[in-house]
Amino acid sequence: MINIDITVVIQLVNFLIALVIVNWLLVRPIREVLLRRKHIVDDLNAYTAFSENRSRELLDNYESELAKVRADAAAERKSLYLRAEAEGQEVVKQANGKAQESLQQCQNEVRKEADEASASLRAELKTYAEAAVAKILG
Repeated sequence: MINIDITVVIQLVNFLIALVIVNWLLVRPIREVLLRRKHIVDDLNAYTAFSENRSRELLDNYESELAKVRADAAAERKSLYLRAEAEGQEVVKQANGKAQESLQQCQNEVRKEADEASASLRAELKTYAEAAVAKILG
C-alpha cells in the first residue's frame, strides 16, 4: 500500500524546485532564442516582400520606359523615312526639271540649226534652181 508521509511532500517540493531551476536554466533561454529567431525570420520575410514589390515596380517602370523609347524610336524612324522620301522626291523633281531644261535646250538648238539650214537652203535654192533650169534648157 501507499504511505503518504513527509517524503512525498519533500519529493513534491524537490520536483517543484527542479522544475523552477530547469525552467530558469533551459526553457526560458530556449524560448528567448526561439522568439529572437521568429523576429529575425519575420523581419527577413518583410524585407523579402518589400524587395519583391520594389523589384516589380522597377521592372514595370523599366518596361514602360522601354515601351516609350521604342514608340519614340518608331516615330523618329517614320519621321526620318518620310523626310528622306520627301527629299528623294525633291531630288527627282529637280533632276526631272534639269532634264526637261536640257531637253528644251536641245530641241531649241535643233530648231535653230534646222531653221538656219532651211534659211541657207532657201537662199541657195534660187541658185540651184537656175543651175537646174540651165542644164535642162541647156
